[in-house]
Amino acid sequence: MINQQNDQKIRTWICENRERMIQMWMDLIRIPSVKSEPASGAPFGIPCAQALEKATQYGEEMGFNVRMEADRGYSLMAYGDGEKTIGLFGHSDVVPAGDGWLYTTPFEPVIRDGVAIGRGCKDNKAGVMAALFATQIIKECQIPVKSRIQVFVGSNEECGMTDLMAFVENEKMPELCLVPDARYPCCLGENGHLQQWNRSKTPLVDILDFHGGGAFNVVLNYAEVTLKNTPALLAELTAKTEGNNAYTVEQTAAGQILLIARGASKHSANPEGSVNAMVLACKVLAQCASLCESDRKQMQTVVALLDGYYGEGLGIAYEEEGPGKLTCSNGMVKVEDGKLSVSVDIRYGVGLSGKKLEEQLDKAWSEAGWELTWRENNHGAKVDPASQIPELLTKVTCEITGRQCKPYWMRGGTYSRHLKNTYTVGAAVADPNSKAILPEMPAGHGNAHQRDEYCIVDDWILGIRLLTHCILACDEAINP
Repeated sequence: MINQQNDQKIRTWICENRERMIQMWMDLIRIPSVKSEPASGAPFGIPCAQALEKATQYGEEMGFNVRMEADRGYSLMAYGDGEKTIGLFGHSDVVPAGDGWLYTTPFEPVIRDGVAIGRGCKDNKAGVMAALFATQIIKECQIPVKSRIQVFVGSNEECGMTDLMAFVENEKMPELCLVPDARYPCCLGENGHLQQWNRSKTPLVDILDFHGGGAFNVVLNYAEVTLKNTPALLAELTAKTEGNNAYTVEQTAAGQILLIARGASKHSANPEGSVNAMVLACKVLAQCASLCESDRKQMQTVVALLDGYYGEGLGIAYEEEGPGKLTCSNGMVKVEDGKLSVSVDIRYGVGLSGKKLEEQLDKAWSEAGWELTWRENNHGAKVDPASQIPELLTKVTCEITGRQCKPYWMRGGTYSRHLKNTYTVGAAVADPNSKAILPEMPAGHGNAHQRDEYCIVDDWILGIRLLTHCILACDEAINP
């Protein structure tokens, strides 16, 4: 299926440019592109704009036709002049870095025994660079294509996708879209995605502050609770947490009690194995007889509703073939006007009514004495069952890797859910010849959205070769 002559050109080009490719990838990772306060020409904050500008600069240097929509938070870089367009979609923004990294600081990427470590090295700066390099390979190797290849780089995927909404509203939709933000061979559909904030109607009394987390889609791994200091409460908290490394209890300079809870983060789409720090804190506080009854009751409510991965406490447990189990996680906690607020991130199958899910959530929180303060609900999406593209991408992946594979469903959300004729693929694929040695990673480290996020360099390099062939195969498919 794969054109061997083209493959030899691709492999030669990658071999000759490998070190430069890696350096450009590392330079993009160094930009701390976490969403922050908007500024002129930087709707999602200056660091996000800087990463977008860097990716656009790369496109200019590669000789693409470039158009940057700074106020909308995206850039378009195109090669070719075909009547039909294949769109490649990646994002240069990242989730908050978090603390407690073991092998480097988040935005000082390192390569250790063939493994790149840094925030965004996988999600999704690997995808951005894979899209740019695959297009450059086709251009510089002069591999004939009938389609126009267009690379979209956004800067708000992790916090709302308003960049892509602006693209959908203002640009022509490509005939086929590939989103290198998951894994190969391709995704058959994405679960629905609901995010919301709920706030207790009862003011806190002994709890002065409770905060942690910075994003919906990262399971909260660190929380701090500030409490009024009474000898009984201090003694009780100290006794209940003694010998447990997940907790620290200390007195502040202001004479208050500070309770710190440490969990293990994971991407909220796959929370299994994570440990939520907010729930940890609530569990120990819920057992403190020295804490006032109303505060203790709120802690018990949080544990009852949010402990676990599948929403059982909220009465929303659900499972279907393909999309799998509904997942429910918490990423942020804060105190507003003296009242506790918690975030919820839910991924659910396309067979579940979004409206019914909202109704059950409202019922559960209302009965507990809490209120909804904000919600966003994006229903799931799936590819056309009649499409031949998943089979095509699977064949290409199997041939390049030498292994059998099959399409999959995904709990997480990518740009694909807002595009048409779209297929989520990978930015990297396991290279059987890689000699990389994986560093030891404790729970809460290593994966996307975790500390010490990593990507095996050889896997990324092979992923670029594979993405190039996927583009060529799709070009033939839409231009018979």
